[in-house]
Amino acid sequence: MKRNRFQFSSVVYNLLWAALILYFAIFVFWIIIVNRSPNFLRPLSMLLRTGYTIVVPSIYIVFFLAFRIKGWPGTLLSLLLTVSIFGLALAGAWASGQTESGILSGVVPMFDSASYYSDALRLLAGQRFSELSTRRPLFIAFFAFLLWVANHNLLYALAILTLLVSLACYLFSRVINETHGPAIAAFVLVFIFVYYRFHSGAVRTENLGILFGVLGTALIWRGISKSQQFYLQTGIFLTSLGMIARAGAFFILPLLVLWGAIFFGQNGKIISWRSLVGGVIAVVSAFLVNYLIGKSFGASDAMPFGNFSYSLYGLASGGNSWAYVLETYPNAGYIEIYKMALGLILEQPNLLLKGVVHNYSMFFSNTSYGLFSYMGGERNLSSIISYYPLLVLSFLGVWHWFRNRKDPYLGFVMVSTTGLLLSVPFLPPTDAFRLRAYATSIAILALLPSMGLHWILTKLKLEKLNPKNDIQTDKYALAVFSIFVTLLVVFGPFIASGTDSPPEFASIKCETDTMPILVRYEPSVAVHFVPQNIPLLDWAPTFHIGTLHRNAHDFPNFAFMDWVLGRVSPYNTIFYSLDYTSYQEALVLIPSNLLPDNTSWIGLCGTFEENAAIENFNIFNAIVAYVVGN
Repeated sequence: MKRNRFQFSSVVYNLLWAALILYFAIFVFWIIIVNRSPNFLRPLSMLLRTGYTIVVPSIYIVFFLAFRIKGWPGTLLSLLLTVSIFGLALAGAWASGQTESGILSGVVPMFDSASYYSDALRLLAGQRFSELSTRRPLFIAFFAFLLWVANHNLLYALAILTLLVSLACYLFSRVINETHGPAIAAFVLVFIFVYYRFHSGAVRTENLGILFGVLGTALIWRGISKSQQFYLQTGIFLTSLGMIARAGAFFILPLLVLWGAIFFGQNGKIISWRSLVGGVIAVVSAFLVNYLIGKSFGASDAMPFGNFSYSLYGLASGGNSWAYVLETYPNAGYIEIYKMALGLILEQPNLLLKGVVHNYSMFFSNTSYGLFSYMGGERNLSSIISYYPLLVLSFLGVWHWFRNRKDPYLGFVMVSTTGLLLSVPFLPPTDAFRLRAYATSIAILALLPSMGLHWILTKLKLEKLNPKNDIQTDKYALAVFSIFVTLLVVFGPFIASGTDSPPEFASIKCETDTMPILVRYEPSVAVHFVPQNIPLLDWAPTFHIGTLHRNAHDFPNFAFMDWVLGRVSPYNTIFYSLDYTSYQEALVLIPSNLLPDNTSWIGLCGTFEENAAIENFNIFNAIVAYVVGN
């Protein structure tokens, strides 16, 4: 009895201590997010957002030293460092006013991000997703929940998402530290950070793909070290959720299930049928969760993963992009495209072979579409210096496995890598830059070269430099955090759905050549522009007009860039919302002085942009605004 009480007290003590450390880490992360220090945090955040040549080696050394510290001091320091670099990289987007494919001025969601944000707002208003979001409902439904938690504050919702990813990466690196030492743990953590920082701050499915992919890999790694099927099957379940949230290298899943069954085979049996059945159930359960979320909130006529037909046709036609079929057959439906793709494969298999070769050649290239395309710096030389050593380390990782084929960790990495490589023809790297489609597998891409580094350290007999650090203060944290995140993703959307109540909108008489819309003005998703001569520190939500014009050149649509340069002037504000009379998207351009100070429902009079080249952006030029309701 005394022993049981002691064990219970020890568990409670560890959990309370872990909770205290986590609370302190969240506090530090929050300070970074809300602080506007111009002399230290702002330049540091912008450096961590885009810097490479100095930043990456520096943070690797810092994490290597932190992971060597044993006990709670090491836990606290490494956790604080992890949440800090992720938080600073997010703040860097808000400080720089960065514009790219998914973000305008560091804040406003664009392209698919805009659609996902709009559908999250639709869920909060009790409406159903568009067809685009129904194809990937997990992330959009979860992001709606985060918006609800953040009281519609887009920046805070993105901050919570980034915090969750940073905690997952910390826990993953801790698991690696226990089995392979601080040098490998720091390598993996920095690798994933460099990949993720380009996605933080954007409303993209990659966020949930990375979150579940990292947690799933960490759980499988823990399952290997503890020889427990619960961890393995839970890891397969979360990895499957990640693949579904951000469609990726699906061939990994069946290979993981089979590998797990072989790994847990005992008493002379080749495989463990219990593990095999458990792995299959884990994968099927993930797809069932996705089906239920899509059925509950998605468009009834949408076809899950229907957009894969675009990639398949591109592959079958010789390696063209996913957009090729839309340019060639703009009115074709998913089923029709699938039929045309299969017809091409049967009629001209040489084109299929050409497409396969093209996709592999791009995957292994040192370009914006290569497997290490995110590992590059300010100059082309730094990309070259990064690419080839990482490629060599990856080959050494394969060699390490070949010489130690009974090592279960290396076996897991090789099985996952094999599944990833088998997926390359069907997951064209050129369909999204910087390997966006491989977000859920980024942990595997980090582990492969890290195993090469581990082989080098082993051959050089540097074990004392890289001692294993079996931290006990947070041994329950991985399982608890994984369950917590899963529950939020699965049940959170049902809590948030229909919580918005747009006021009754009695349409006023706008001018003859204008029309009325009803939007919810949320200051956190708006950016205001001021003249260059006004002394002001650029930081979301307010930027100098020159910052917008300079960064607009990074936007991947020339027609929209021309509109920004020609129409957006000082004392204008841009924000994204829904027109709650029609539940259609609206990118509002409005004189800043017409807006209220706080979150409000406002009626607008104006016109939608009629330029055919940019009509898909649903730009609404507002000239009159008034507050609706309370």
